[in-house]
Amino acid sequence: MHEMLPPEILDRILDYLRGDNRSLSACALAARVMVPRTRYHRFRSVTLRPMHARSDLLPLLDSSPELTELVTSVRMVYLVNKEFEQELDVLARVPALTALTAVSTTNLLAFPWRSLATAASYAPALTSLHLIGPGLMLPEEGLSVLSRFHSLEEIRLRLVQFMDENPLEYFHSYARRRPAPASLRRLELRQADMNLVVGRWIQSTSPAPIMCSVRHYISDGMDANQFETMTEWWSGTVENLEVIFEPAGNLAGELVV
Repeated sequence: MHEMLPPEILDRILDYLRGDNRSLSACALAARVMVPRTRYHRFRSVTLRPMHARSDLLPLLDSSPELTELVTSVRMVYLVNKEFEQELDVLARVPALTALTAVSTTNLLAFPWRSLATAASYAPALTSLHLIGPGLMLPEEGLSVLSRFHSLEEIRLRLVQFMDENPLEYFHSYARRRPAPASLRRLELRQADMNLVVGRWIQSTSPAPIMCSVRHYISDGMDANQFETMTEWWSGTVENLEVIFEPAGNLAGELVV
């Protein structure tokens, strides 16, 4: 039947199956003509969990080098920092990578900042970085790593906590030596202590501090206070601002916009 359909129609049908790897695999086995499109959807975004990268993905990339050009997004889920470091080889093998998500599954573990710095050298064209904790960081160390991603357009932070009780105390002594990427245009902050530092860093060091989009999540009074402080810094420089209250509703008396 596929011989009766133009390739463009087949591609549109397969597009509806994106995210359903089982169905995509069945289609690829059914007809060779569907293999390129199914591969595109299956390998465009990959998730690496502890020990899976080396045992599954790397041998596959070795046997089918053309797949390395398809991977544009990698999500790395790790239990300890060593697992994150071991999977960096995958990033070096996918030159088209533009989005990286690092997910920590251990409470109060320091983020693997050295490994992230290595990731910056492996993925120079990365435009989106998403860090999901819970995880700890030193302000100077965190900004040093973020500044290495020179092509970043988007930073998303969730549950990233400080090891420093007063992170802004020595801000100017270390932040100015590490300017924010000039291409940075989108910022999402969610339950992260480093909101103030990252916000101040972008406002004071970016060569073009015009943020197209800022999304800020508010779940308690501290989030509300951080948001009020950042609105003073970014007044007149943010084009689209989205404030999301968690849980749904509002914090009466906590925030005045």
